[in-house]
Amino acid sequence: MYRSGDLGRRRKDGSLEPAGRRDRRTLVGGLRVYEQEIEDALRKRAGVRDVTVAISEIAGGGNGGDSGSERNLIRTRAHTRITAWLVKSENEDNQNGTFVEELLRGLKEDLPETMIPHKIVEVEELSRTADGAVNRTVLLRMLERAAADRGYVPPGTPAETQLTQVWEQTLNKKPIGIYDNFFSIGGDSLLATQLVARTNAEFEVDIPLRRLFEAPTIAQLAPIVIRLKERPEEEPQFPSSLVPLHIEERGDALFCIHPMGGTAVVYAPLVDLLPGISIYGIQSEGLAPSESIRHTTIESMAAYYVDLIRSVQKTGPYWLLGWSSGGLLALEAARILSRMGEKVNPVLLLDTVAPYISDEAVEDADLINALIGNQLAEVSAKGTEQTGEFRVEDLKRLQGDDRLAYVLEHLRSRALVPSDFSLDTVRRTLAVIKNNLKSARMYLPQEPYGGDIVLLAAQAVFRDNPNRWKEFVSGIIEVEPIAGRHTELMSDPVVTGVAAHIRRYMSRIKKETFS
Repeated sequence: MYRSGDLGRRRKDGSLEPAGRRDRRTLVGGLRVYEQEIEDALRKRAGVRDVTVAISEIAGGGNGGDSGSERNLIRTRAHTRITAWLVKSENEDNQNGTFVEELLRGLKEDLPETMIPHKIVEVEELSRTADGAVNRTVLLRMLERAAADRGYVPPGTPAETQLTQVWEQTLNKKPIGIYDNFFSIGGDSLLATQLVARTNAEFEVDIPLRRLFEAPTIAQLAPIVIRLKERPEEEPQFPSSLVPLHIEERGDALFCIHPMGGTAVVYAPLVDLLPGISIYGIQSEGLAPSESIRHTTIESMAAYYVDLIRSVQKTGPYWLLGWSSGGLLALEAARILSRMGEKVNPVLLLDTVAPYISDEAVEDADLINALIGNQLAEVSAKGTEQTGEFRVEDLKRLQGDDRLAYVLEHLRSRALVPSDFSLDTVRRTLAVIKNNLKSARMYLPQEPYGGDIVLLAAQAVFRDNPNRWKEFVSGIIEVEPIAGRHTELMSDPVVTGVAAHIRRYMSRIKKETFS
């Protein structure tokens, strides 16, 4: 028995699946290559201040994906690519574009041909995780995006062709290349759910929603689909309310609890903005077909969500975040965890209004109009001769499914939902929203929360809201103003500022813990 340094994961059938090496060693052209050796050789060269290297597998064919214009139509195997990212020294004044060429010539004196990087990327700073380690995952993702920006690349395998058809149907646009990022070409939380459902039906597999966040391009998703088609037992299953948006092997985890709409996919933009942090979304029950709404109070929802959180992270300290009414759920979950004796870091509330009781009835028509009325008005209707203008008066005149069908018709005509978006989906979504609204308006904690909170306050929303929170929190309340509206907190460019605040608080607490 000895430690080989190989990493792996055990499958359900007991066999082991290789998952790289602890010492960053990879076989390249039959030669054992250590990334650190390449880094050391680069650091010796004049003009290099900082550097990191990653060896990754890319789809076979062409020249390894470094040129979008040259690519074999049939890719039969993976190729290994060595990429180096470097930060030049401040006194490096080479402006004639030969710095990289001179660097490569020098490396050939120190390293065998197999260890020479295929690509050298100059950056101002290396992306790092919350604990200061270089985040190669983010750097590789940025490289893939840069490749995608070079132009359209058509599908080259049957699986990619099928996926492309599904994507074009869902997004209602053509053409879509295999390196186009779903969330950068019009995909959102609603369409992500539709895309996964259609993919599962097309390939007769059961891909969880989180896979789309881990593999947001057709080129990345196709091999996952094929693997699940061949070995479906290997896919780990999570409860429908737990949506892993991004999982790191180590480091902090951030649990993001759904706002009023019930879906946790809205937190997807945080994945790229919070490198090195695992991000788990928690969404409402009742969104999935044949799934009932079991919990009708903030207290019962939060208790269930605590069980989900502890299924991933057994002990504290915990990071909890909630947007809008999700902040109430995050606060109640923090209260439950604290009673269990667990440590909870400052709860991050994204523009959450302090609790208040309200028994004022809200009509379905008013609720629907508040949720999507402005969006329908802002988007130019296609085929308005069939649908006409969206009118609140018409909405109130209709009842039941006729009202929902009216809404669905206008959503479809403006391409805000896929053409096959069902009335049942609209019905389930409205039921979830109504349950979340009712539970939030009936929530009034019996005693103040003893921990700390951070309130990220959007513009033009209840100026006295920060002061009202003092009634419900006895710990420290920190308020950070956000230059954006409530509805924009997870949209560019506002989400970048939100993520910066989150990252700063997580880093600060970590420093305080270890100081």
